Amino acid sequence: ALTTSTALTDLRLNQNKVGPHGLAALAGALVRNTSLTALEMQANFLAGRMSFQHPDAEQATGIKAISKTLSVNRTLTHLDLSHNFLGPKCVASISEGLKANKCLQVLEMHNNDLTNYNGLDGDFSGIRMLGEALAVLDPRIEPKKMCAAGRHVNHHLRTLSLRKARLPIGDLRENRLEALDLSHQDVGAEDVAVLGALLGLSTRLKSVDLSSNLIVARKLPDRFEMTEGLRALGAALKHSCSIEQLCIRHNKIGMVGMEALVSGGPEDAIWRSLRTLDVSNNNLGAQASPFVGAEAVAKLLKASTVLSSLDISYNQIQMEGAVSLVTPLIPLTDGHESHPLKELNIAGNDIGGSQVNPGTIAIAKMLARNKCLEVVNLGHNKLTVTDAEHVANALVSAISATHGIAEGIRPGSKNLNGADKGRSRKSVFQARKKADGSVVVEEKEQQPLRLKTLQMSEAVLPIEALHSQTVEDLNLSTASVEDVRVLSAVLTFNTMLANLALGSAKIPMGALRESTIEHLSLSHQHLGPEHVILLGTSLSRNSRLRTLTLSDNSIAGRDRSSDQARASSTELVSESRFALPGIPGATILQFGRRASWLKMAGAAIWRRLSALPHDWGFAPVPAIVT
Repeated sequence: ALTTSTALTDLRLNQNKVGPHGLAALAGALVRNTSLTALEMQANFLAGRMSFQHPDAEQATGIKAISKTLSVNRTLTHLDLSHNFLGPKCVASISEGLKANKCLQVLEMHNNDLTNYNGLDGDFSGIRMLGEALAVLDPRIEPKKMCAAGRHVNHHLRTLSLRKARLPIGDLRENRLEALDLSHQDVGAEDVAVLGALLGLSTRLKSVDLSSNLIVARKLPDRFEMTEGLRALGAALKHSCSIEQLCIRHNKIGMVGMEALVSGGPEDAIWRSLRTLDVSNNNLGAQASPFVGAEAVAKLLKASTVLSSLDISYNQIQMEGAVSLVTPLIPLTDGHESHPLKELNIAGNDIGGSQVNPGTIAIAKMLARNKCLEVVNLGHNKLTVTDAEHVANALVSAISATHGIAEGIRPGSKNLNGADKGRSRKSVFQARKKADGSVVVEEKEQQPLRLKTLQMSEAVLPIEALHSQTVEDLNLSTASVEDVRVLSAVLTFNTMLANLALGSAKIPMGALRESTIEHLSLSHQHLGPEHVILLGTSLSRNSRLRTLTLSDNSIAGRDRSSDQARASSTELVSESRFALPGIPGATILQFGRRASWLKMAGAAIWRRLSALPHDWGFAPVPAIVT
């Protein structure tokens, strides 16, 4: 009936246990059929197996028959062979039929374990043949007589489904796509292997999003191993000259996957076009060698001259990986040009947590010397106060050079805004080799700091707005002690900020700085160590405040759940100092952990505090105010 029918256009035989022999009989009828356009054969055991096993020759007869039918049929446009445990040999047979097919537009083969063991291991030979069948050009057609898309042996197939994602094969071959979004579509190694064969052919594709899929590296007991999909994607990216944005976050590609993506060199086309790369949440930092994945990204930074945004957050690269990552971003000297990267996100990588931390020291060098970075995120890295001090000192150095503040001139004075015409931005000297071989030394003005925002935890610190005097009110309700350490350093350059909100407390920074108030009460404001740090910075420049009341707060550190956390709080507050005006000997007051309230009253403070019992936690320490 199917052989002679001229009216039937859609045939659905899902879940009928047709088997390989039934499929062979059906394929024979389709050779002479001229009306059927859609055929669905889901869950019919077409390979003769009910689990992930290799079909023998007899079991594969049905797939071989349908492959021959595809090479001669001229009406079938939609074929669904999903849920049939086909395996790599069957998909290889179907690929042979696709080379000669002239009409099929949609092919669905999801949930067929086309590589055995769900794409993490096994045989990718069938997938490779499928990619070749879709990408190979017909040598009989001259390039000048037909567009590139029409020169393909199979140029009719529009959509291919190997898992859940529907791959736009036709648009890729015809060079129509500018953005390919396959995020959250269960894209696996099989899909990426086929895409890899086609991505290199596109010259208009600018954005590729493969986030939140299953492009994983196979995990062995002692190492990770690349899958064929990652190799194919890496090979395709080498030849792509149009892709500007690549997002592969949440794919668990591992460090070997990252190495596959950047396996080429600076001569690869991708490094001359890629501007945005997101590889976050990919387990790049393995426990045994957390720096290997970061080294692969560093190799990318060295090769690329146009990359402007990099997100490598939540990869556990740790402090060793941080050193490898930021080293290409540190100019050798002030005269060398900085890497063009503008946005860097390395949050959630466990960089902190060490007394001597080479990771944050390297980051500090990057912030001090790099003149291109605009946005840096260091949040959720378990940074300590010492780490924050490194970052703060680096910013002080960079901002001082930006505004031409010489050593010995107090930041925040009139010189910051150019009132002192004798000061100028620091100059640097750079050697340049001329065409005749001679070397000349040129004097250049040092480039200004371009850092706009810096994130140490949850709060986003507006670095540029503060040191360029463009903000008067600032709300940092989620600032941590580490944030405030950096903020207090930047505020020494600020002469415009009037009000600062930290949590529920509102600090009149302008009034304190300009010495326009004599009495300030911040009782019952939930003040913590972070507020103490900022008050110390403001009071060091105040000459009029007589009374400061901080009663009923937690300036010595809030309650913590563990002894270690309480000890950390003690250390933080013990380093938080007030420079008290009007006290003989330029005394600095240092607070201990047990301090819960303080009332300071001008010149009488020293005498009153000296008379208090020492177990109250007050320990005045004589020192010189710098």
